[in-house]
This record gives sequence, structure tokens and C-alpha cells, in this order.
Amino acid sequence: MVKPRIRFDLDLLPVSVIANQWYCEKAIDLHYRHPKIDFFSPELALGTAEHELLSSEAKLLTEPEMKKLIKSGKAISLREVPFEGTFRGVKIKGYPDYVEIEGGNVLLVLDYKFSKHRRVFPSQRIQVDTYGYLLHRNKLNTKNLICGIAIISPELSSQFDIREDITVQTYALVSEMRRKKLDKVNYPKSPELFGGLMWFSLSRAERNLNWAIDYWTSKRRPVPTTKAQKCGGCSFNSAGLCRFALVAAETY
Repeated sequence: MVKPRIRFDLDLLPVSVIANQWYCEKAIDLHYRHPKIDFFSPELALGTAEHELLSSEAKLLTEPEMKKLIKSGKAISLREVPFEGTFRGVKIKGYPDYVEIEGGNVLLVLDYKFSKHRRVFPSQRIQVDTYGYLLHRNKLNTKNLICGIAIISPELSSQFDIREDITVQTYALVSEMRRKKLDKVNYPKSPELFGGLMWFSLSRAERNLNWAIDYWTSKRRPVPTTKAQKCGGCSFNSAGLCRFALVAAETY
């Protein structure tokens, strides 16, 4: 297979960038055209800090060490360990927040989000699905994989043990899903935690990747958001670079 040319001559695509195509693909396009213009939000800063906390105690594994562990058949939990794979010749790389593997079977992928919004967005679902796809490409069995999205309130995230609380609640939900054969479950209503779990679908992941990769291989133009509220705080709108902006940029 001839390696396709990727926009902006990128060598690989981060999973987070692919997921954000569902937030505003035009903003992704402008980000690479104008790299000196920063993205920033208090939630992004908090999310970075909390992710560093979550992975601070994780042991860094080399690729051979990780493969040896997986081959051993033992139950292992991985945090922020990179996985790579290709789709239509395009290399993709991601760092799942939490992965549980047993005997070559991936049982759980969990992604942490730090947000004031009490809903799960399409971009967040795409992100965990793409992690599932990469695990599949690494010859792991994803037939019984459950994907979870844990949304933690920025105001309250420092007031409880994030790792312990999420792990306990998540495994209780995983057990319920498997026992009752549910399609999906949500975390119990709480001011600290929101989100839920769903079964991984390889066909769904590949369908969404097809759409995403069409942009990167220049088969179509970038699609702008249809949500005006996203345009108000957009740094590219503020800089006068987006002709698709639906509202004027916010001023502070």
C-alpha cells in the first residue's frame, strides 16, 4: 500500500486531534495553519494537571516490557501507556488513561475528563472508540471491551481521591453491565462524577475513522461547527481567521 500524504506533512495523528474533529474540524485545520495561536481554557489547564497526577505513580514500561506482560496472560492495568496503529495507511497514536487487559483480552478502557459540563460529547466517545481501535490493531481481543468516560467536576476534583473513587464505581458498573447484559450504564448522579460506559464497536470506530481520515488525506474540506457558542470563545475567530464563525468573538 502506498503511504498517503497527510495534510501539513504530519507523520502521525494523535487520537485527541482526531476526536476534536467532532468539536470543530475547521478549528483543527486553522490550528495547523497558524501554530502560533494558542488554545487555552481553565478546564484544559486543570485537565493537564490532573492527568499528570493520575499518571504520576504509574510505572513507565518499555514496549518489549508491555508486550511481555500482555503475553504472560496476567491481569494488568496500564495508565497513560502509548498505543500505535494505522488506518488506511495513516499512523495513529494515543495514550489511554486506563486500560485493563487479561490474557490478551482488553476488558476496559477508561478516559478521564475534567469539565463543568454534565454531559458526554461526541468527541469524547470518538476518543475512547479510537483507543479501542488501536488496541485491536495491536492484536488484542476487543470482543468484550467496555469503554468508559469519567467526567470530573473541576470545582470538586481535588476534594476526593480521584483514582480510588472512579475505580470503585467503574468496576461496579462494569459488573452490572456484564451481569445484566446492558448496552450502556451511567455513573450514579453525583456532583463529583458524571459519565458512563458503553460496549466497544469496531465497526463504529472504523466508520468514524473513515470520516476523519478523509479530511487528513484531502478527500474533503474541513467541516466547521454548527454551534454558535463554540465560535464565541474561539481564538481563531478572535484573530479574524475564520470566515465560518457564526457569532462575533467574545471580548474580555
